[in-house]
Amino acid sequence: MNRKRVLGLAVAFVMTATSGAYAAGFKDVKDSNWASESINRMSEKGYAGGFPDGTFRPGANISRAEFAAIINKINGFTEQEQTGFRDLSSSHWAYAEIRAAVKAGYAGGFPDGTFKPNLPVTREQAAAILNNIYKFENSAQSVTIKDLSKVSPWAADSVLRVVASGAMGGYEDGTFSPKKPVTRAECIVILDRIVQNQEKSEAEAEIKPETQPAVPPAGTVPSSGGGGGGSSSGGSGQPSEQQVKESLSLVSQRLDGVVKNDLTTDLQKNTADRISDSVSKYIADSSYSISGDVEDAKSAISQMSSDEYKAFKNAITSNIPAKDLETLNKYFELKK
Repeated sequence: MNRKRVLGLAVAFVMTATSGAYAAGFKDVKDSNWASESINRMSEKGYAGGFPDGTFRPGANISRAEFAAIINKINGFTEQEQTGFRDLSSSHWAYAEIRAAVKAGYAGGFPDGTFKPNLPVTREQAAAILNNIYKFENSAQSVTIKDLSKVSPWAADSVLRVVASGAMGGYEDGTFSPKKPVTRAECIVILDRIVQNQEKSEAEAEIKPETQPAVPPAGTVPSSGGGGGGSSSGGSGQPSEQQVKESLSLVSQRLDGVVKNDLTTDLQKNTADRISDSVSKYIADSSYSISGDVEDAKSAISQMSSDEYKAFKNAITSNIPAKDLETLNKYFELKK
């Protein structure tokens, strides 16, 4: 999975070191609970909350509205679809979250014009939604699910991908139980795994300025640094200049197309334009120096608010394939 973010909100909780401590201050979730670590992390980051009575209700089923609210917070989905559902009034607590979920494209209503915000989310529905957002790699050939025949056809591929990714798992008997509702605890554990994987991927993929590779000059192929000249068949493991250009060409197309459609502010859009324009110039002439463009892009990014930057980075990482994103990050360090 290629999605990358810089995550974290500073929320202080007073925790004791005894076995009777309660996760994130919720009076119905002890530290000994199987999901307590995930509930702690997700609560501290501001992605999951409890109820006015101080409970988290880990065993309760997660509703469509609750699921949308958590996913929106994680991904920075805030733009709302200007549409309505006949069972959803503007006074509903999740009115804005549901409209944002519809706008993001991972949730929709029913043929009768309703959204059914309180309807529990099943495991196969959760898998389909998560795969729709995170686009897990197709490594499902190693997955065996005994009750795969019970999975709805529209969700089968998503279930295989999500299980193969490790975000969701089956049960000890080898089944997935696709129609079973997802509990609030299960939902938080699943999403916590995804967030942690994103953070790990980001940490591993970040390229420090002092080790950032130079843009290869025209007509040359980057070598592995082991001495001697490199070639496209020399086994260096490094991409050729043509491969770099092909990768960056896709990046430019994505930036101008789907990425910009997900951006909402002028600063975000102008920054994407600046990056795309620079990439296009390098594709046309690989002797073109992008150093000034990189500094301009970094300067623009530094002016973004935390939410604005998170949404900007999410739009890029969710719409550009991992290998092409890695190429882009060699030339533009997209972090604050």
